[in-house]
Amino acid sequence: MSSAWLQLARSRRLILLIALIGGVVVFAGIFQTSAGYAILRMAGLSQQPTGSTSLSFVKPRSLPELLQSKHAKVTAPFVIENATNTAHNYTWSIFLIRQGQTERMYTGNVSLTPGGKVEIARSVTIECTRGEIRIVVSLAHPAESISALMACPS
Repeated sequence: MSSAWLQLARSRRLILLIALIGGVVVFAGIFQTSAGYAILRMAGLSQQPTGSTSLSFVKPRSLPELLQSKHAKVTAPFVIENATNTAHNYTWSIFLIRQGQTERMYTGNVSLTPGGKVEIARSVTIECTRGEIRIVVSLAHPAESISALMACPS
């Protein structure tokens, strides 16, 4: 083969490669639109979003920023809400973090129906002589957490 034929074959391959990449980009762009999602759902390649899980303190502003004594009892009620279309089992935990040390105070499980929510309240006895302490509420799955920082009395 002559060098002209080789160069022509290479340019055709290059044009084909560019056209293929361009086609993939165009299709990817189309499937990012609502019409594209509808096509994917009709083809069985995508599912309707199933919602989410919500974790929050009941009254976050009522949590103390400064503990009144070195031995304080704090209740930090929280809500888990299942805003999905399926039932879920949630494993929750309450931790205290102080001076780089983490201590698990409580753990529990709760089952929620679609759209269900539950309020959980546990009292935590905190010994805090200096610095700050963080109370953390977490879910194992989906991995979510909320926290509140409290200063120790001086």
